[in-house]
Amino acid sequence: VLITRPRRVRRYDHVERMLLLQHAGYSQKQVAMCCFEGIAIRKSRLASNEYAEIERLKKRRRGYEDAVALTPVHYHNAVKAKGKSATAD
Repeated sequence: VLITRPRRVRRYDHVERMLLLQHAGYSQKQVAMCCFEGIAIRKSRLASNEYAEIERLKKRRRGYEDAVALTPVHYHNAVKAKGKSATAD
């Protein structure tokens, strides 16, 4: 297996991209539509990632609250209180 260095992707600014694609035969309108589509996709992915992160934090918080509710001290106090009420009857 041949090991190579990581390659870099050249990023073009807006004007360079427009000129390259127009030279390749795309109209300004086609290039603009592709750019807008790319922007919409990036926004959608960003929103999905934010939603997933919020859900992950909510789940972690619920797990923390459940863990606190079931700590040995709370469990011990609940058992002790239950024992007192049983002996009081």
